[in-house]
Amino acid sequence: MIILVMFHDITSYGYGKILKGQNFLEHFTMKSYIHNASVLRPLFADWALNQINLGDLQEWKKVATKSKHPKKFQQVCLWIDSTDFRKERYKDHSRKSSDWSYKENSPGCRYMVLQDAKTHVLKFWGGYSPKLYDGDFLDAK
Repeated sequence: MIILVMFHDITSYGYGKILKGQNFLEHFTMKSYIHNASVLRPLFADWALNQINLGDLQEWKKVATKSKHPKKFQQVCLWIDSTDFRKERYKDHSRKSSDWSYKENSPGCRYMVLQDAKTHVLKFWGGYSPKLYDGDFLDAK
């Protein structure tokens, strides 16, 4: 169940499509899947807050100065970039579709990732259209 919730969040597939593809979940209905996902997400968030130490500005600066980046980048303590994940193989999708990712050369979803100088992921936003300009997404957030 946990893997299916994560699969939905990463791929943006609908609950019905995920359930149709899973033979071992024949007794699940879409309503029970939606309910379980809504219960599990807050539990994951609470667990993650207890497990992951995001640090603070002083720690990020300390890590940045010890990093092996060129001298001019040692003042940079946080890095942000977008990445795309493929939704499915190319199946009659137009390149003009809002789901089309040129990075993946197939339909996909884009996510924004915030990292420290040691490339530890601090924040992960996403599930938005690859055609959306990253700057517009950051302005919205």
